[in-house]
Amino acid sequence: MMAKFKIGQKVKINPISDAQKEYYPWGWVDEMNNYVGQILTISGYVTEQYPDYNRYQECYTVKENDWTWSHMNLSNYEKE
Repeated sequence: MMAKFKIGQKVKINPISDAQKEYYPWGWVDEMNNYVGQILTISGYVTEQYPDYNRYQECYTVKENDWTWSHMNLSNYEKE
């Protein structure tokens, strides 16, 4: 499967619902809310599957923090 984002690419963190946060791959912590709306830089891919998660989730790490982010709330950022 091809990755949606590339290392070094800028992405925007989009808001998700509380229900999505409850089942977020690799977990959602309250501090992640501080990054919603911000532009971050992809630094890596998470290749292992989340334990007890029955389907593949495309997840990434970013340069600006230590959390794992799912593709479901990332979007490509292009300077306006």
